[in-house]
Amino acid sequence: NKVSGSVKVTYNTEYAVYVHENLSAYHAVGSAKFLEIPYRLNKDKMIAIIAKAVKNKEGIVVGLTKAGNLLREESQKLVPIRTGRLKNSCRVEIERKKL
Repeated sequence: NKVSGSVKVTYNTEYAVYVHENLSAYHAVGSAKFLEIPYRLNKDKMIAIIAKAVKNKEGIVVGLTKAGNLLREESQKLVPIRTGRLKNSCRVEIERKKL
């Protein structure tokens, strides 16, 4: 049984997209593009994590989960913090697909 999949890391507040995209806003902590920047900086590392999990026969789902959790952890370092609601809304979702 071959399996493929995808990982989705999201922030689920009604204002997450606004905070993420507003480059002109000042943040004492964190920054806009709090998800995009860590993705760009860690993309190769996440690919390597997934490849290693598949090679070690842990499976694609384990690799995707580890890669998604890395992105979540790195992005949360940049999330502008006021109440913690935005930071706490982060979700890592794995979608499995049988081939």
